[in-house]
Amino acid sequence: MSAPIQMVLFDAGGTLLGTNTDHPRWYEQFFVEACAEQGVEVTPHQVDEALVEAAREINLTHRSSSDEQVRFFWEHMYTWCFRRLLPNRDAHQLACHYIDRFEVGEYVQLFDDALEALELVRCAGLRSGIVSNFGSYLHVFLDKTGITEFFEFVIVSANEGCEKPHPEIFDLAVARAGVPAGQILFVGDNLREDYQAAERHGMFSVLVDRYDLHADKPALRRVKRLSDIAQYLPQ
Repeated sequence: MSAPIQMVLFDAGGTLLGTNTDHPRWYEQFFVEACAEQGVEVTPHQVDEALVEAAREINLTHRSSSDEQVRFFWEHMYTWCFRRLLPNRDAHQLACHYIDRFEVGEYVQLFDDALEALELVRCAGLRSGIVSNFGSYLHVFLDKTGITEFFEFVIVSANEGCEKPHPEIFDLAVARAGVPAGQILFVGDNLREDYQAAERHGMFSVLVDRYDLHADKPALRRVKRLSDIAQYLPQ
């Protein structure tokens, strides 16, 4: 760390906020549980196959740079999966039903280590912000989980017209922070969109890897619990 950290920027989904399914393959597990609600038993492997197909059928350079993009992307993914997993149902109607429930925060919850991490940053006298690829409803989630007060600013891709890993959103973050990129600690759970993109922008990155998905990469600055970022904060 070449300069003292002045600000900590957090990703939101997967870093601070999770779902009520505490599972390393939470997205697959969501569809397993949604199908069970509809009276059909499916396996995570079946869901994974459907997700791979859905991702193959859509090729978007930007998927989170507006609320319309966010909704289009998730409606495509959900509809495709339900069409494969529940072939006798109205897949698009089901997709909209579950996305609507997600957007009002029905499934969201704070990771059990998030509040401690935010308090550690505050006690260290550092400022905090969020930079997230998300729909504008992220603010609903932050209010619902009671953490809005911790952040000086919240940059949501759908509101700004740019998204990670593209440099524009990091330029915006540096401008809002008002300090050089080298004095910003960026904390996120996505290797490409958070860790590597922030590093390229001159920030000091830490990867949140709760399920040891990147245990084979010893060169990464990696923590299993969000509160373990304490080791990278000024003493």
